[in-house]
Amino acid sequence: MNVKKWLKSLKVHIASNIQFTLQYLNENIPELIVWPAEGCYFSWVDCSALGYPFDKFYRRLINEGRVGIMAGHVYGTEGEGYLRLNLACSREKLYMGLARLASVIKNINQEKENEQYGSYPSY
Repeated sequence: MNVKKWLKSLKVHIASNIQFTLQYLNENIPELIVWPAEGCYFSWVDCSALGYPFDKFYRRLINEGRVGIMAGHVYGTEGEGYLRLNLACSREKLYMGLARLASVIKNINQEKENEQYGSYPSY
């Protein structure tokens, strides 16, 4: 494959991953706001609507979710409360990361609900 064809296929792949990410997060984690990549293969994910301390959330992503993702504050104070999502990976890897992210958020939301209303057994 020559370089031009490779670059074109890479751009198509990244554009497809951007659309997939936007759709997945919209359907599964609407609390997160995604800033689509512009001219690169990283998107910024705003986590402020979670209502959960970002540092605790980030640690849970790493330890509980096994998600390898960068915290935005690494890139400056403007990135606080954001995740930096790499979209130049395989669709399978992207899906697994997003699914794990969703699982951690689901657990956090369940814990918040249990704290608010108490934990009752389901029958």
